[in-house]
Amino acid sequence: MAGFVGSAQAFIQQYGLVAVFVYMFLESALLLHFTPSEVVLPFAAALLVHGPIGFLWFVVVATAGGTAGGVFAYYVFGRGGEYVLTRYGSSLHLSADGLERGQRVFRRWGESTVFFCRLLPVLRAVISVPAGLSEMSFRRFLLYTASGTTVFVTSLTYLAYTGAQAGTPVHRALTALLRILALDVRYARTHVSVVLSLAVLLVAALVVVWTHREWVRANPTAAKAVVLRVVGVVGTALGLLFVTSAMSVPVAAYSLVTWIWNDPRFLVASLGLSPRAALVSTGLGVLIATFVVYEGGKRVPVSAVRRFDLRD
Repeated sequence: MAGFVGSAQAFIQQYGLVAVFVYMFLESALLLHFTPSEVVLPFAAALLVHGPIGFLWFVVVATAGGTAGGVFAYYVFGRGGEYVLTRYGSSLHLSADGLERGQRVFRRWGESTVFFCRLLPVLRAVISVPAGLSEMSFRRFLLYTASGTTVFVTSLTYLAYTGAQAGTPVHRALTALLRILALDVRYARTHVSVVLSLAVLLVAALVVVWTHREWVRANPTAAKAVVLRVVGVVGTALGLLFVTSAMSVPVAAYSLVTWIWNDPRFLVASLGLSPRAALVSTGLGVLIATFVVYEGGKRVPVSAVRRFDLRD
């Protein structure tokens, strides 16, 4: 995939906004693969946008290309019928299963799906096909497609444009994120045994869920209660452990905790907190997160979760 992305970036470097329009058209028309716009658009924005006017032109051109590509897919692969999809679907990497999934989403959530899917990977282009097959009104399709594409393009362009300018909130957030990622990478390299242990625990949890999947499907309310109980007990115990150890043996506790978990070290290195304050802050954060997940989970009805099951 890296080769395709590199080719797209070189194309944009050479042809500018014309390349942006062509790229967005081809991606939205299901004619271009392995070059996600989540990667290409920020690169293009950082290269081509140098002020408010450039920002506006970039958004207009990219939106026009994405909308035109969506209209193309709507008519050719949607209104064109099953024949086109049967004959050329393999060339488009559009499987029958993927198309059926898109149609189920469209039938279940209605025509507004066209707008929201423009914000999501993969479905952003695929949703044009079930919209066409369902004979959705072209005016509404055009409105939802243009609106969703505008929101998507503007968001990525803004992040790329402001992220390149030192001192902006986005730039500071990206800098902090990169610092956290650097700490995490360093942690993974020096704590291989801990990382492997966490991976084993995750695999074990997935195996338990998989082997009990029939019971979970038959008893969703009970399954939700079990998950919430585990989250509540583990989260509360972990949060209280952080706080109490910070009060009694802060230095030893900080040394042990940061050998296992890297986040408190970031609070000390970047925010200037003491080891005790870092442990207390971490513990309170864990307790608050546990409370939010537990109480929020209790209020989410099982029927709301089941609505996202697209097998039916």
